[in-house]
Amino acid sequence: MPNETIGVGTGHDFQLFDRAVLYSDDARFVLAGIVNRMDRAFASPESCGEVRLIYRLARTGPAGEDGAPRPLPMTLNIVLKARGGCMTDAKGAGITCAGIARRWLDAGESTLAGADLAARLLAPDGPLDLIRPENIDRIETNLQIVHVPKSAVREFRTDYLLKVFRFDSRARAFEEAPHRVRVNAVCPGLTLTPFHVRRAGELGRTEQDLRTEQVDTNLQQRWADAREVAYPILWLASDEASFVTASTLMVDGGSRV
Repeated sequence: MPNETIGVGTGHDFQLFDRAVLYSDDARFVLAGIVNRMDRAFASPESCGEVRLIYRLARTGPAGEDGAPRPLPMTLNIVLKARGGCMTDAKGAGITCAGIARRWLDAGESTLAGADLAARLLAPDGPLDLIRPENIDRIETNLQIVHVPKSAVREFRTDYLLKVFRFDSRARAFEEAPHRVRVNAVCPGLTLTPFHVRRAGELGRTEQDLRTEQVDTNLQQRWADAREVAYPILWLASDEASFVTASTLMVDGGSRV
């Protein structure tokens, strides 16, 4: 729209991510999760799958009401090979995929948390004890580049930018080079989810009410079903979309026409 503005800060209609946060002493990446993805072994059997360290950008100032650091709209994932070039552990025993899986299963039965859990994972018999610098495969960043609050002229919307950087051992650097990695975005429109059904129930409305109401924010004049968003994502992730990259797929029923 002619009178709308774009920039950093809540005073704009299109609110951009503030890049200055990345250089600020008031923000840091906080380890938010560790994910075992040995189910990804099909992509690289010799690596026994992946381990993901998920970091969330957060403020270092006063914590939120739950005591956790205040999050910012960016995550950084360090993706590690579950088994790197080293084929034996500290005791000289061979490292097998089954052995790594057993370490994860044993750790999963633990009731520890926080620093105690970290110590358990890093112990000589823990799953992270096998991780070395050479296990690093790639870094993935996911950044909310723009936030658009709901207004009289449009629905709430956020746009994200996903980047993948693979480690080049010869250059000893992470490079955004062609590695058969495709990056695309899906921008859904008004989509009916359990969250919306629950909210409608609180207002005395049913799911059927939502499905039959006439929506004036898209050309199809209705809510999307979740599968109507899932199928385009599935297509983008498939080999049928092997030549599609750096694209934005609008699954919004014609909201922008």
